[in-house]
Amino acid sequence: MSGVGSLAGGAMMFSERDLKHDLYLIGKNRDGRNVYMFRYKFDDPKDPFHIGFMAEENPDLMSIEPMTHRKQLTVDKFDLEVA
Repeated sequence: MSGVGSLAGGAMMFSERDLKHDLYLIGKNRDGRNVYMFRYKFDDPKDPFHIGFMAEENPDLMSIEPMTHRKQLTVDKFDLEVA
């Protein structure tokens, strides 16, 4: 599944597994990280799928959001393109 998606910039996204559903492993990126297709539990069922990682699988890319104390990943640190 080459070229599924890639994100850039300094955006932060909540990345904890317990915030997601309809979760599908779609492959690995060039660094060997698992890439998933999913919806957030708070998304409308008609919303498109998101592409991303699980924070728990990538502690080296993770930070804790100070207000909510939720795990998040900094998007500009990695490439989501599936190799």
